[in-house]
Amino acid sequence: MDWDVLREGYAREPDRWFLGCVTVRQVSEPDRDGFEAAYREFADGFRDGFELYDVIADNLVLERRSAAAYRAPGINSLALLAGSRTLFRRFLEHTGHGEPVRTAYDRIARLATGLSDRATAFQAGLPGPPADRIRRGLAHLRQLEQQAARLLVDEVATLPTILPAPADGR
Repeated sequence: MDWDVLREGYAREPDRWFLGCVTVRQVSEPDRDGFEAAYREFADGFRDGFELYDVIADNLVLERRSAAAYRAPGINSLALLAGSRTLFRRFLEHTGHGEPVRTAYDRIARLATGLSDRATAFQAGLPGPPADRIRRGLAHLRQLEQQAARLLVDEVATLPTILPAPADGR
């Protein structure tokens, strides 16, 4: 590596260059029992009405008039929700949760991603569904989230283990 290039670039624009680097390496096995306990505790105390979907729906038209798509809080929130639902669906593949829970969250992830795309297009003024249709989709998504969360919480209470045994038997 040519360190002079890095030094010269940093000297010209120090605010635009990385100042450090971190390497992550595994030094111990995961705390499976700790994870199980924390997951069960979280599920046991979980209370969310998913009202955020209502807030996004309520502000959809207002934000369209007042902010660029990349600055609209509702659009950004919906994109984050879609991404987190997709990641959670992927996480569920590595757990002992059954097909009904996995299917519910797969549906939520797909619907949230589609709604995020449609809401972003609406925000940008592109042709697409009207605001009322997006609002109905958000209300439906809220209902699906509530049902899936109840299903997940009920299942956590009955699962003997959340994480299956590792492949190497540890």
